[in-house]
Amino acid sequence: RPSRMHAPAMPDRPICSPAAPPLTIAEHPEWQHGDRLRAEKEALGLYLSGRPFEAYRDMAQHLTSGSLADVTSIKPPPEAGNGGSFAQPRRNATVAGLIFDIRRRGNRTTLTLDDDTGRIEIQLYAEMVDAVRHLLVKDAVVIASGQLRWDNFLTGWSLSTRSLRDINHVIEEQARRLVLTLEKSDDDAEAMLQLRALKEALEPHLGGACEVAVEYCVGGKTAQLAFGERWRVRASRDLRQALAALPGAAALRLAFTTEH
Repeated sequence: RPSRMHAPAMPDRPICSPAAPPLTIAEHPEWQHGDRLRAEKEALGLYLSGRPFEAYRDMAQHLTSGSLADVTSIKPPPEAGNGGSFAQPRRNATVAGLIFDIRRRGNRTTLTLDDDTGRIEIQLYAEMVDAVRHLLVKDAVVIASGQLRWDNFLTGWSLSTRSLRDINHVIEEQARRLVLTLEKSDDDAEAMLQLRALKEALEPHLGGACEVAVEYCVGGKTAQLAFGERWRVRASRDLRQALAALPGAAALRLAFTTEH
């Protein structure tokens, strides 16, 4: 007798799962230039959207003896390359750059600084290394002061370092005037929000020696407003980033106590 075919029992619930809830994406503020570069280097091993030293280039020219291209293009002493020794007259110099390489040999540490125009080796001795160990990180941007000397082995200049500092600390210490250029909104309500945001950005950094001025741009015309002594600030990296992120911020300039 032929067997009977039975249809499979239908499930009690629909085969298709219910629709997934809509995907929500949290909004986050846009990364600052430096944060984006660090993330690129960490994820990819290289920089895509810029170079870390770019943010410091204009300020560094007021704090150093010149770009690394300028410093390393100085003519060597007459004895160089002719069996000359390090007993050459040395000249003081201050340079800035990104730490491109770190090498340790015996009681001496050698850093290679890069500012996108050139490179220079700087020498640190044991008694100094302990004091600046927190700065000895690749891609950190530093300022070094010391004596230039001609290195016959490198056939180039190196720096015997007596001071190594985080460039942001030097900027904060020596900045004496900050000028922020703002594109002022024509809408009164937006202009008030802009001023409130400026006040909130400045307040956590009050108590420094740096004067503040705002250069307003409206309809192709500019007017500068200098703030009173109560609004003097510390021109820290955090403040500079906060001001650069303000609505309408177009430029930020610093003037310093001394120039090299």
